[in-house]
Amino acid sequence: MKVTVQRELRKAEKDYVSDILKASLAQKEAKTFWKYMKFKRNDNLGVSPLKENEVLYCDGESKARILSQQLQSVFNRGQDNAAIKLDGASQR
Repeated sequence: MKVTVQRELRKAEKDYVSDILKASLAQKEAKTFWKYMKFKRNDNLGVSPLKENEVLYCDGESKARILSQQLQSVFNRGQDNAAIKLDGASQR
């Protein structure tokens, strides 16, 4: 049932965009079509601003420093280099 619904939704969207394009071409005005395309656009703007000590950082150098500190704290070996136990098995 899920696959059928997804297929019908994709078909309905395709038909909708096709109708918009046909109407825009017939009226020689593509504003509605481009409005829809702008809505569907997905820009990748990189790393969003990060907060550290209640201060929001937007510059690349500060974000790199904050992320580096976070990764170092997560992947730090620890004082005794203890093994992590997963499902009763130890890994190093």
